[in-house]
Amino acid sequence: MVWAPTLLMEAKQRVVNGLRAHLPVLLAFVIGSGVFLPAALVAQAVRVTVSVVSGSGPVEGVEVTVGSLGVLTDENGEVVLRLPTGEHSIVASRIGFADSRVSVVLTALRDTAVVIELEEEAVETEGIIVASTRTDRRIEEEP
Repeated sequence: MVWAPTLLMEAKQRVVNGLRAHLPVLLAFVIGSGVFLPAALVAQAVRVTVSVVSGSGPVEGVEVTVGSLGVLTDENGEVVLRLPTGEHSIVASRIGFADSRVSVVLTALRDTAVVIELEEEAVETEGIIVASTRTDRRIEEEP
């Protein structure tokens, strides 16, 4: 009969060996240039530089979304994404501008630059009421 500690050691060794065998795939998944993609797609990922501009120049703080991935543009109105090859819909949105959608087809080993132009759009909000009261006390009298 095999002792329980021996069985436990064998099970532990199998887990460690399994992790070693899958380590490259796990690293590719976790590191994968900021976008969590399966290892098979990381090898085919394409660098996409998205520039967002309006009539007055680059627009900072625009949310650029592709699927469930969302990133804000920097002070130059740019964001760099790593996306798998294929067709993607890129959406740019920011308060004060109309949303803009661009479709791109990415091919392997071909970096892509996309320029999205946003049109200014008036934002209508509800009115704001400011109310104030005045008392007979003076500031000098307050503790």
